[in-house]
Amino acid sequence: MKTPAKKGAHKFPKVPHGFTLVELMVVVALSTMVFYGIFTMLRLGAIQANVAGVRMTIGSSAREGMTRMLQELREASPDSFVWATSTISFTIPQSVSDGGSITWGPAITYSLGGTNNTQLLRTQSGQISVVANDIQAVNFSSNDVTDPSLVTVQMTVQRQTLQGRTYSETLVGQGKVRNE
Repeated sequence: MKTPAKKGAHKFPKVPHGFTLVELMVVVALSTMVFYGIFTMLRLGAIQANVAGVRMTIGSSAREGMTRMLQELREASPDSFVWATSTISFTIPQSVSDGGSITWGPAITYSLGGTNNTQLLRTQSGQISVVANDIQAVNFSSNDVTDPSLVTVQMTVQRQTLQGRTYSETLVGQGKVRNE
């Protein structure tokens, strides 16, 4: 015969409720290490994205400026060139008559200037436009002996990342003057 259960008696054995202090400390320590690892990976990813962005920006800015400048240099007359190391002026045709005579336009000048002297500027008829940014140096040269109609342009672009690292790139382009 069954005896009735006493009041307050449990059917199951007593099981402790909750976690001990040691278990909580272990979980907190492991969670901290996991979150630190995730944070470090995200931070390194952001740094690499910034570096890639800086390199892409300096490369594209210099290439666009170089392309535009060389296109105009190819149209110029070698007799119209006036240059110093970091400045060049020349004229390009404005129109050509039916008889083949060329009317030359106003002089175009490319030079280093602008904000902190780091912009490649194009000046024509008093109008100044920025062709490229972050330019540290630009040099114009020609080999007068072998081919005076071949102009070489060397442009150095430099920029800093958010972390303070400096990246630079040097581009060299050549344009052969067609209007001799």
